[in-house]
Amino acid sequence: MTMMRSLLLSLGLLYSLVIYSQDCQQLLCSENGLTYTLYPTEDGNCLWPIAAVHFLDESLDECSSAMNIAVYRAYEVAGEGPDFEPDFSGLRDTLWVTDQDEETTVINLFFQGADGVVQTCETYLLINEHVSFECFDQVSMISGVVRTEHDELIANVEVTVSSAEGLFSLLTGSNGQYGVALENGSQFTISAQRDDNPLNGVSTLDLILISKHILGIQSIDSPYKLIAADVNGSGDVSVLDMIKIRQLILNRIEAFPDVPSWRFVPASYQFPVPSDPWFETFPQIVTGEAGITESIGINFIGIKVGDVNSSVVAN
Repeated sequence: MTMMRSLLLSLGLLYSLVIYSQDCQQLLCSENGLTYTLYPTEDGNCLWPIAAVHFLDESLDECSSAMNIAVYRAYEVAGEGPDFEPDFSGLRDTLWVTDQDEETTVINLFFQGADGVVQTCETYLLINEHVSFECFDQVSMISGVVRTEHDELIANVEVTVSSAEGLFSLLTGSNGQYGVALENGSQFTISAQRDDNPLNGVSTLDLILISKHILGIQSIDSPYKLIAADVNGSGDVSVLDMIKIRQLILNRIEAFPDVPSWRFVPASYQFPVPSDPWFETFPQIVTGEAGITESIGINFIGIKVGDVNSSVVAN
């Protein structure tokens, strides 16, 4: 379990160590990268640490001023978007390498001196698996993407993964992705939440479309849009929903009181009656077992409440 916690920390990619530097004005990553061969640990799992300093082009052994260092896989940095900030809290001095890593993995290093200035550089890791063994599958990656029905990626979604190993809260970046590693056999549940900026995507055009739907002039054409129109959570679309939307647009209410700003449905769910998404209670969580449930494809469709014409800015 201790090793499992270490792996979860590594997948969050925030490791930091205080090292010492005599002249840290310009730190350089190795131009030739680092080649590493995976061997099994005693329990048969391919999981080994690489200290961040091994990715540097120079030794820092004799440096005199305190400095923090953090190592990340580049795709994790990109996934956080422009608001990414390295964590120098003391958890990210080591990269835990597994047989699940890409053969060529781009690495970002971050440095923070005593003056608080942060430097960064980029290198890469070449991973070889030793041919004389097979790694035992001790963990599985549970991951997915959160997007709208029109395939717009949704950022700032809090994805909650609950299992016997703990409760993990993950925030999607600009790529709409989340991911967590769980020990094989772990039962888990996953849900998604976002509740901000209720006016995002909501306008008088939505009122017009809802009015046409109620009057039978032009039906709302998807189950997701119907759920978006049901701003009071009553399980249908009515004049009461129009009243709430109008109140929001006129700033008479700050948010819809009965439902959050966003609702999320597992992408794998098929509405039995698309014209009536409330025909049965639609799911808002996914349950599974790590190592059995396919990790790729546990995705969610995000529905911006009040936005019937799909004008929301999702990212």
